[in-house]
Amino acid sequence: MKKDASEAEWAIKQLQADRRLIGECPHCGERYPLADWLLFYGDSFPPEAEEVVERLYSLPETAKKQYLDLKQDLTVKTGERSLRVKIGNVLEQIGPALPSFPYAGNDCRSLFKPIDYVVFEGLTKREIEFIHFVDVKTGRARMNDHQKDVQRMIEKKRVEFRRY
Repeated sequence: MKKDASEAEWAIKQLQADRRLIGECPHCGERYPLADWLLFYGDSFPPEAEEVVERLYSLPETAKKQYLDLKQDLTVKTGERSLRVKIGNVLEQIGPALPSFPYAGNDCRSLFKPIDYVVFEGLTKREIEFIHFVDVKTGRARMNDHQKDVQRMIEKKRVEFRRY
């Protein structure tokens, strides 16, 4: 091996001595005289390349750590999101029983899909004064497309009563 290394080092010196020999970078395609390149044989890296080689060898370990950190982060976020959705679903169902709910619980009729309630305001007093379509949201929850469609139809007054 020692003889191979010394022969390789001799060949490298010969290649770098002739500025007419051109090499092409496999990454960027640029062409340079071999005299400007940092050439070496096998694993005997010149001191100038040691830091770069160490960094390259550590990339898989760094990437693995970043992957595991991301996986952990996503797992935690998914769990938190799932818990928020479950809490939101429970609050949707018990909304009319909460003291902060703005309508009488007995005036509410549950749909849950696409909206949570139709509230017949005044139903318990035997005189309906207004009909409300209500969707309960918690935190940063947003309306889905079906809920937005219901809202648009109501705003466009595309609501009617039919008797069959």
